[in-house]
Amino acid sequence: MTGIIDREEDPSAAELRDGLIVLRSMIANWISGGMFGRLEDHFADGDYEAEEGQRISIDDATVTLPTTYDDEGDTRAPREYSTVVIVTSEGEQYYLFSQGQWRRVDELEANDEAPLQSLGVNGLAACVAVSFAEEFGGQVGPGTLMTARNFKTALSYKFGAERPKLAADYF
Repeated sequence: MTGIIDREEDPSAAELRDGLIVLRSMIANWISGGMFGRLEDHFADGDYEAEEGQRISIDDATVTLPTTYDDEGDTRAPREYSTVVIVTSEGEQYYLFSQGQWRRVDELEANDEAPLQSLGVNGLAACVAVSFAEEFGGQVGPGTLMTARNFKTALSYKFGAERPKLAADYF
């Protein structure tokens, strides 16, 4: 989509590495920037079971990413596109719940299934292409820009997933 690598060509090791860095960074930035909802800060002194939408700061403890939650007496899986960020002295770990499992975004490898690809591989690729082009001096056409914009809009509004019901606060 950027013209940096021909569609028929396999990327070099350096190009693949750079593409993975762009993909990891893009999704981590979406998580940090609130694309999937605001993150609530939590400071854990010991082992901790994560809640959806938390940024958890820990030292010498283990954070568990649960596969089910108790939601007002009903057991349910984590909501699609739920996020958890774990902050340690060694850095940050970004998790996104996608297609029935928690996926660690900052450690995606070349043969891993990309989170969010179920929303449309071409849309996700367009977002990567736009980020890649800006980073490495390539060009993208208006169709790629529109595809990336439409993908991000659908993602931010969670058109493909059930949204949690929110109660209003009246003052």
